[in-house]
Amino acid sequence: MRRRPLGVTLVELVITIALVAILLGLGVPAMRELIQNNCQATQINDLLLSLNLARTAAVKHGSPAFLCISDRSATPNCDDNSVQWENGWIAFVDGNQSGASRGKLDSPFDADADGFWDAGEDWLIQTHPALDCGATLRGSGNIRSDIGYDPRGFSVPGTLRLCDDRGAQEARGIVISSTGRPRLATDADDDGSVEDDSGEEFTCP
Repeated sequence: MRRRPLGVTLVELVITIALVAILLGLGVPAMRELIQNNCQATQINDLLLSLNLARTAAVKHGSPAFLCISDRSATPNCDDNSVQWENGWIAFVDGNQSGASRGKLDSPFDADADGFWDAGEDWLIQTHPALDCGATLRGSGNIRSDIGYDPRGFSVPGTLRLCDDRGAQEARGIVISSTGRPRLATDADDDGSVEDDSGEEFTCP
């Protein structure tokens, strides 16, 4: 009896490669979309947690509390020249009320002129590292570089926009009301894009 040769023919190999290529072409974009969505969800949840921590701390301690963009140094401090929240942020209670003494809820102030917050008198609540997944996080109006809460938990209104390389159609965000409560930005007019606190559609970055 003649034995059938083992292995595959060139035609079978070409068909197999073509099928694998098709499956990869369908699966890779879907997997990338899933990863980006999960990354966005994690980042939004982290930001909500930080905002609620700062607001709760302000009420609990009876002192203003702030979130500000981190300067990414070994000893955390606020970067007053940056609007890139994606660099990370710090949350702290203004123990000496240096920010409140100047009547500024939207910008912390360091009485010693050595940085935004006084390590000896203010209480660090949290430090958050820079965002990954190619995200950008930008604030509008009075919360471009920092967010302040008074002892009642009130703040200035504004919106934080979280974007990635998919653009404004896939952007997410958090709207902060004048009472200080953060909420997820929504698509009120059902046109596929979420709106900020003034009703304007998101732009990226």
